[in-house]
Amino acid sequence: MKAYLDIVTHILTHGVHKGNRTGQDTHAVAGMMFEHDMQKGFPLLTTKK
Repeated sequence: MKAYLDIVTHILTHGVHKGNRTGQDTHAVAGMMFEHDMQKGFPLLTTKK
């Protein structure tokens, strides 16, 4: 869970704002990846933050 939250924090603080034609704007960082060893279980996200 911490790795995912670190990625989200990085995107929100360093990401580039991108608008699009549908009105669903995003923040993007090129090359960010979330990796998880599935032998340790499914990475279910349960945070409320």
